[in-house]
Amino acid sequence: MKEEIKVLVIEKETSIAHSIQKAVKLADGESIFASEKQAALEIARKEKPNLIILGYLAPRGESFRLHEELKENPETKNIPLLIVDVAPEEQPAKGWIKDEGMRMNAEDYVHQPISPRELAQRVEKLIPQKRTSVNSASPKENDAVKGLVAA
Repeated sequence: MKEEIKVLVIEKETSIAHSIQKAVKLADGESIFASEKQAALEIARKEKPNLIILGYLAPRGESFRLHEELKENPETKNIPLLIVDVAPEEQPAKGWIKDEGMRMNAEDYVHQPISPRELAQRVEKLIPQKRTSVNSASPKENDAVKGLVAA
């Protein structure tokens, strides 16, 4: 039996967190959630997830500050980090500030909207010990993926 991967999903907006959860499930992972910076830091230290997916936190800039703390902390600095930024039209009010993006120390960066299948593929790339792939899914599993993407 293969070990299930743990993914810490940090996102303020519930609908986006659920979309990310679908992607993690497609990659055979278990999601752990946090919607605030302090809770996310505590969970990351305690749970030692295989991957951290960092989305939007309020106020603007909070996600970047959390990213810096995660990468500076000896307990969390080696956990791969995937940034899921807001949609381009929300960028001026909620997104990462351009200067922050240039100083980002993350393994991958995407912005909304992103399909659960594409996000699952990115999750798998950041977890090298994964043995199965969304790309190698059976026809029945592919139909399930199409249903999630349409949702």
